[in-house]
Amino acid sequence: AGKVGPAFSRKNVVGIMRSVALGCLLDKLTSTDKDHRYMATSDLSRELQSDDCVLDDFESKRIVAAVLKQINDQSGDISGLANACLGALAGKVGPAFSRKNVVGIMRSVALGCLLDKLTSTDKDHRYMATSDLSRELQSDDCVLDDFESKRIVAAVLKQINDQSGDISGLANACLGALAGKVGPA
Repeated sequence: AGKVGPAFSRKNVVGIMRSVALGCLLDKLTSTDKDHRYMATSDLSRELQSDDCVLDDFESKRIVAAVLKQINDQSGDISGLANACLGALAGKVGPAFSRKNVVGIMRSVALGCLLDKLTSTDKDHRYMATSDLSRELQSDDCVLDDFESKRIVAAVLKQINDQSGDISGLANACLGALAGKVGPA
């Protein structure tokens, strides 16, 4: 326990220990116990916000996959923590995992959540989702691929005939903004 050989530096040993600890956290994220998932997600968020946290490509892939799974957790507390992890994760991913890829994944997940809320039976959820989608589509930063455009059109068309004039009006605004994004065929 005293000295380590020349092939092992203190930095290597600390990195190995951190990798093992991250593996344990990732295992706890899949627990059936909501409290264990919450604590593991909280610990992961804290670890990702640490200046000492540097992820290699293998860890990046594992953590991104785990966090994306936690975003859909039935517990709103866990889902919220997972969203916080995404922000911290964007700056920590390994070299093969570019920041652009993580931001793209985050945007796709957020769009999926919005589209899910568009089909809610709760009128307030549909209104907020349609309003958020309209605002996002009108943003200069919003760039959509063909798949995302088709998903949005399908979801928004269902809102056009909504009994609430507010929602159908916002749905029309979404279609107008979307038409400006995709341009002529």
